[in-house]
Amino acid sequence: MFRALFKSAFVWVVYFPQVTALRLMGPHCAILCTRALSFVYWLMTFIGAARRTRRAMARLLPEIRPDLRVGSVLHRHLVVKHQFFTEWHLYPTARGRRFVERTYGELEGREHLDAALAGGRGAIVLGHHFGMFRMALPALEGLGYKTHHHVLRGASYAGETYGSVAQAVLSKKVNVDEGSGLNVIYHRPSTAFRTMVRLLKQNAVVALACDGMTGSAFVEAPFLGGTMLFPTGPARLAASTGAAIVPMFCLLEGITRHRLIAHPPMYCEDKSPDAVERTVRAYTRLTEEYTRTYPWAWWTWRRLNVAEASGGQFRFNVFDLPTRDGMYYAPQPAPRLETP
Repeated sequence: MFRALFKSAFVWVVYFPQVTALRLMGPHCAILCTRALSFVYWLMTFIGAARRTRRAMARLLPEIRPDLRVGSVLHRHLVVKHQFFTEWHLYPTARGRRFVERTYGELEGREHLDAALAGGRGAIVLGHHFGMFRMALPALEGLGYKTHHHVLRGASYAGETYGSVAQAVLSKKVNVDEGSGLNVIYHRPSTAFRTMVRLLKQNAVVALACDGMTGSAFVEAPFLGGTMLFPTGPARLAASTGAAIVPMFCLLEGITRHRLIAHPPMYCEDKSPDAVERTVRAYTRLTEEYTRTYPWAWWTWRRLNVAEASGGQFRFNVFDLPTRDGMYYAPQPAPRLETP
């Protein structure tokens, strides 16, 4: 009970008083404040905070980046996550929009996105739980691309906080999404895929993640010297529409410098399981390259369970949150019946 109470209070402070204070400060002061908060949180990891993240890094980093220390990677990881939170919640404000225009003004590999759209079948901008990717969407809007973002609407920390707090955070996140002015496709199992197909046929840009936790079908692909499950949705969407897949990454460098990078288009030849699996493995290899190079930018550390598999390989299991109709929710205990 005490743990749930503490976590609920912490989450409420972060999403409500803290966000209000950051907006009053403006982007530059807010980011400096966020850097200080991320340092404080990093110090707390030495007394048990982010235990799961540190444990996963300690298990895997010696295999993929033996030249890096767990403590330094964890610190940079927290900086990326805290700064993304700040920038995303500031974007709906006028000062936040001006900040994005100044600091996300260039797209490396823009010709790849233009080439994909030249085919007339739309472009699937493939994102990852990596770096500052979601901030790439308002950046693309500023560069003249009309984007539609597929989102699994989630009540953060479901199951770890009181249900009322989880639902309040969900409402707050929806308000930020709507306040951003971006086109959001909230996930519904029966309609989201059809909506994205329709938009791609109109030569639109649809952005979605290739490494999410929830999906209807998965491929177990080689990843970081082991294997990990990846959803097949982006590949199946490309096969159904003929749209090009354009992998995109957004990196934080320094305090306010961002690199937005688009890669050459990929295509899924047909809807066959073999073609879908080849496509998933192709963009997964790219995700792996970035994760090996910039391990601090990979968001999935917190949800990663590193398990031994046959042959001495790792198998990565991503912790999932409970879902209902495509939405995260905080399960409530059944009411207790009074006995006479």
